Amino acid sequence: MIQRLIETIRRSASDRAKALDYLAEKADSSFREILKDYDAFVAHMERIPEPSILIGTAKTAVGSDVSVRVGTRDSHSHWLVQGGTGSGKTSFATGVYASALEQGDPVGLADFKEGFFNSAIRWVAALAYRMEPGRRKAFIRSLAVVNPFAQALVPLNVCRPIIGTAPEVQAYNVCLALTRLFSSDLGFQMENILRHLLLLLMEANLSLVEAPEVLQQDLLRDILVQRSGISAVKDFFGRAFPAVPQSSKNALLSRIQSLLLPENLRLMLGADDLIDFKSILDRGDPLLIFLGKGPEVPEEQVDLIGSLVLQLLFQGAYSTVSGKRRPYQIILDEFFHLLDAP
Repeated sequence: MIQRLIETIRRSASDRAKALDYLAEKADSSFREILKDYDAFVAHMERIPEPSILIGTAKTAVGSDVSVRVGTRDSHSHWLVQGGTGSGKTSFATGVYASALEQGDPVGLADFKEGFFNSAIRWVAALAYRMEPGRRKAFIRSLAVVNPFAQALVPLNVCRPIIGTAPEVQAYNVCLALTRLFSSDLGFQMENILRHLLLLLMEANLSLVEAPEVLQQDLLRDILVQRSGISAVKDFFGRAFPAVPQSSKNALLSRIQSLLLPENLRLMLGADDLIDFKSILDRGDPLLIFLGKGPEVPEEQVDLIGSLVLQLLFQGAYSTVSGKRRPYQIILDEFFHLLDAP
């Protein structure tokens, strides 16, 4: 009797345990079925080829950490990172820049406020510190740092011919940037003078700093026009320019002179050289651009210099033969600060 009671109790406990195991397995299966779409990214992440860029860490349905990566080839596309103040946008962008830099992937940045540029400089220094002396020297030489508000002025002679860009195209692009900077009421005649004046200065190996002298001095202008090999320049200054009202000429002269008033800007625009963005992008050199507001720099100068630098960057990006350049990623931080700039 006692033995039978013991066997009955044991069988009941065993059946209960089996029932509980079944229910647990069923619940686990249902849970996995419900969350199978959530964990779908895991298999994809495991197939990401190297080299890749780490952009963060995610958790699976059971709480395991999974590295989220983007293959280097797939990273060459348009990104948009947005979030509230303090959400980590700049830190994220710095991490992406540092990761690409460590792998030798062509990458550059432009900072339109502050923080990103300085963080990137520190990452560059840390990366160079870990290199062998020979490689470190070559790496430092390859760096292209553009900070118009530092002590070392940036050469911005927009009249210096850009390799791979026709003079007429360059003059048109520079004229477009300058007319937006001057004002919206710049008439057709003034734009026409400015465009041909830029062509004349480019051909004579001069700079925008000499533009007022060329406009004011008839003898100097006539000599340059006579030496010009561009028929459109000869025709314009020989026929159209004398017929332009003096008020239009004076208005353009006044705008150019106002542009050249700040000494640092006059030195940059009157330099012997120009930033060669095309060669930087062709070689895949690391690029760091700071276009935030420098100390004691008026907002108008920031907009002006930023617009000119971006115009030159765009020209360098598009002045290349298709398929002859490795994809180059440029990360812009706080770029909305220049959306309303000329």
